[in-house]
Amino acid sequence: MLNEAAPAKFFYSALRRMLRPLVKALISHGVVFPAVVELLREVYIEVARDEFTVEGKQQTLSRINLMTGVTRREIRRLLDQPEVADAPPPALSLGARIMTVWLGDADYLEKDGEPMPLPLTAPGDRPSLDRLVASVSKDVRARAVLDEWLRLGIVDMSGYVVRLKKSAFIPEEGYEEKIYYFGRNLRDHIATGVHNLEGKTPPLIDRAVYYDCLSMSSLEQLRQFARDEGIACMLHVNAKARELADRDQAAGGDLPGRMTLGIYYFEEEEGEDGQR
Repeated sequence: MLNEAAPAKFFYSALRRMLRPLVKALISHGVVFPAVVELLREVYIEVARDEFTVEGKQQTLSRINLMTGVTRREIRRLLDQPEVADAPPPALSLGARIMTVWLGDADYLEKDGEPMPLPLTAPGDRPSLDRLVASVSKDVRARAVLDEWLRLGIVDMSGYVVRLKKSAFIPEEGYEEKIYYFGRNLRDHIATGVHNLEGKTPPLIDRAVYYDCLSMSSLEQLRQFARDEGIACMLHVNAKARELADRDQAAGGDLPGRMTLGIYYFEEEEGEDGQR
């Protein structure tokens, strides 16, 4: 018979492994332990309030206290604070929407599905960066978008033609953008694991390929191979999602759903983080 303490032991072990790289990032960014404790206390209260309600009953301070172990006084203090919106930076939000059109709209794709190089302007309805930006927002100039993309290192220019670099998926600059995606992508990946751990149906895809005992030369080959295949998969899924989103918006009605498909690649010397 399984010991009742075993599930908690296994979960704590998994939690410790998951927290190690996060704590490394926290220390690297100067986030001290007391600040994390305060933030964790806030999130505990928010999740207990929002995710563990009982139908037909109002969520009470006593019940939140029971689930979280946070004192009623602290719960009341934190619930009285204004909530911080979890929204992308404004520039990122617009840039991401424009990039989605470039990667998924047939008007801006080559026959092989790759994003086509775009001139800054073009006569009539011919594809151009100016037309691309205007299709998403008429409140911003294409030149401003281009300057930001050049700063981030996600496009390059030859004459008056703009080409999307494959490194667009990993910006070379733009700390604010990196931090936003860091939080959003890890949140969705963890939420996928929690969904499956709780046995909810249908299960969501969460698979990984892993090998050890590889040479550094093999890792270099695998890194580039995984990058190329991953980007090809993202472009393919993006095109399908764009097609379905256009269809749904044309049909109108309630559109509450969202999705995320993530691809990551990791390598290290075995045992580098102190664990296998």
